[in-house]
Amino acid sequence: MTKRISLWLSYLALVALMLPSPIVRSDLGRYNPVDNLGGLIGNQVPMYTVQGDSDTVVPLELNSGLLKQRYEAGGGSIIVKVIQGEGHKVSTSFFECQELVDFAITKARK
Repeated sequence: MTKRISLWLSYLALVALMLPSPIVRSDLGRYNPVDNLGGLIGNQVPMYTVQGDSDTVVPLELNSGLLKQRYEAGGGSIIVKVIQGEGHKVSTSFFECQELVDFAITKARK
């Protein structure tokens, strides 16, 4: 299951990099991970996402907020940790998130 998810995410990244923007925009639902959660929900993949509340590039309500809403509506398990005052940048508050580490260790043991 983990390998399949990794391949899926790699594919999405390649699609985003290789296709011209007008093509991606015209068929965004096909490429947007938030619109393609069935496989993850079907495989009961638990999620944990970390996002800043001041992100103007990837707004919380349109991304992690929407992801949480749709994932839970489909029966998926998701935790969204919001970092106050953080925007769209590399930050230790994301990469040193003990809750995320604990989540990953707990889920890896199952």
